Amino acid sequence: MAKRTRVVMIDDLTGEEVEEGGQTLTFSVSGVNYSIDLSADNAKKFQAALQPYIDVAERVGGRRSRSGSNSASEPGAVDPGAVRAWAARNGVKISTRGRIPAGLLAQYKAAGN
Repeated sequence: MAKRTRVVMIDDLTGEEVEEGGQTLTFSVSGVNYSIDLSADNAKKFQAALQPYIDVAERVGGRRSRSGSNSASEPGAVDPGAVRAWAARNGVKISTRGRIPAGLLAQYKAAGN
């Protein structure tokens, strides 16, 4: 006797079956971890809703794109010293140490640097 098992992803938000491109997303809020299955469209909406918070947040864990790589050697990486010097020349206040806010990096890159 043959058996066939079919795994079907259901969008936790809508209750509808996900045809293709669905994702299981994990996230944490106030020390509690969550997991949610979403269609591709709802996953994009979820990401867009969180993006303003992600842009100013500090990453504290999770997977890295390359293990053991130096961020300065990654494509698109910028020299923090150059960003700080540019900010000082343009009257933007920034700490002399620590992470450079994503918004400031975007301004730096938009200025052609």
